[in-house]
Amino acid sequence: MLALLAFAPGGAASAHGPKPLVPWRPSLAVRFTGALTSFDRHVSDASDRAGYVTVSVSGVPGDDLRGLSSDSAAAARRVARSCQCRVRGYRVLTRVPGRGVVVVASGHAG
Repeated sequence: MLALLAFAPGGAASAHGPKPLVPWRPSLAVRFTGALTSFDRHVSDASDRAGYVTVSVSGVPGDDLRGLSSDSAAAARRVARSCQCRVRGYRVLTRVPGRGVVVVASGHAG
């Protein structure tokens, strides 16, 4: 029976052994999304590249754009402090009725 198992597909171990497990490290976009979500903001899209984060937020009334700007700055500071990584900059986009998609907040965490 053991001889049959040796020839079964997937039964042979790798010559170098299994790959070591490494902890998952969330991206800046995921961290920034989590920080904005803690301020009760609804993030619809997020991406990051070379330390710059771009986030789209939905459901922001026109009179709350200033609050979104301060929440975004606080989220950037929180991410930079908690992950010990460099947030070089961020942009927060939202759709404003009558104006289309606009950048409502931008800056850096340092």
